[in-house]
Amino acid sequence: KLSISISKRFKDFKKNSALLFMALPAMILVLIFNYIPMLGIIVAFKNFRYDKGFWGSEWVGLENFKFFFTSLDAWRITRNTVCLNALFFSTGLIVSVAFALMLHEITKKALRANSGL
Repeated sequence: KLSISISKRFKDFKKNSALLFMALPAMILVLIFNYIPMLGIIVAFKNFRYDKGFWGSEWVGLENFKFFFTSLDAWRITRNTVCLNALFFSTGLIVSVAFALMLHEITKKALRANSGL
């Protein structure tokens, strides 16, 4: 029964190989830009040293978080991060809406010029 399953899978792969190869670049990009950066999360739980790398550095668990939240600068750092993100979000929203309105006016004028109104 196992050999039937394997041969059926091989036939399915052969039948759909063009589709699978078309999806391959997208899967590679997802791997590179979405999954590989998740390895950086490990750094938060280690006493990271460049000479030892990701896997050779000492594991400290939640000690880095304890250090951060007990420091005097934690509130200021968190406040600055939230304020800067709010500023970037609102600026991006305003610029996007302004650009959309300008683009709408340009197309409206172009349509009027083409229709003879």
